[in-house]
Amino acid sequence: MRHQGIVQILLSGFCFGFLGLFGKRAFGLGLSPGEFLAWRFLLAALLLGLHLRSRLLIGRAPALRALLLGCCGYALFSTCYFMALQGLSVALTVLLLYTYPLWVTLGARVFYGERLSRAQWALFPVLLGGLLLLLWGEFAARDPLYLGLGLLSSIFYSAYILCSRRWLRGVPPMASSFYVVLGAGLALGALHLRSHPAGAELWLVLSGSAVISTILAISLFLSALQKLTGAEVSLLSLGEPVTAVLLGVLVLHESLSQIQWLGAFTVLAALVALSMAPPAVPLEIPAGSPDP
Repeated sequence: MRHQGIVQILLSGFCFGFLGLFGKRAFGLGLSPGEFLAWRFLLAALLLGLHLRSRLLIGRAPALRALLLGCCGYALFSTCYFMALQGLSVALTVLLLYTYPLWVTLGARVFYGERLSRAQWALFPVLLGGLLLLLWGEFAARDPLYLGLGLLSSIFYSAYILCSRRWLRGVPPMASSFYVVLGAGLALGALHLRSHPAGAELWLVLSGSAVISTILAISLFLSALQKLTGAEVSLLSLGEPVTAVLLGVLVLHESLSQIQWLGAFTVLAALVALSMAPPAVPLEIPAGSPDP
């Protein structure tokens, strides 16, 4: 079961890594970031709904919780992330977002009594150091407000992971994914949608982002959360930025410096080591501990 969860979260990070590729093409075809995200989630909800049909009946409480996670998790984190991009360099914005393994690890310890093993703690700084090298570039901020927004994107995503682990335990991942993406799509659609996409290529790009970087990525992520601790999932999901950067090299012919190549290999090596490290040891949750 644990090995299956490791494979699922690594595959989820790989699928999420395609999002930048789809996004860049959609922006080039005239969509704004907000429109792209809204159509991505709405189209994913439509496709999932048509596929699952009667299997969407998971009960009122789990459905409402998943909708809330979409509205207040994905929608908020995505909005803060793209607002931060307006005043920060891309490298700094991504780096702030990927501080979420730290917040998830701390939150999982406080709320759920989970902790990393010694081997996992030893790999934690290696992963973050490799990520820093991978994103090495211009770390510029126009205003402290945008630094706060970048940090909020990480905190909202961390809250989404921690709440999903508790609220969606035992819920079929594909069905819960439908309500999560529906909630995110409705919230983002209300904010950003004013017209319909035009052109077959744009619809193809949106379909790719909906299937690969949304349906597969989120359902694999939620499935892994039922088999691993939140801290383990957040650390192993750092394969996502490596995938995104390598796809930029292979498909968009972007170039990496030697420092960035070193960072990519460091993250990949740390992920391999982390997948073979002893599991985190869960501790008992003290009576009266808060439940996010």
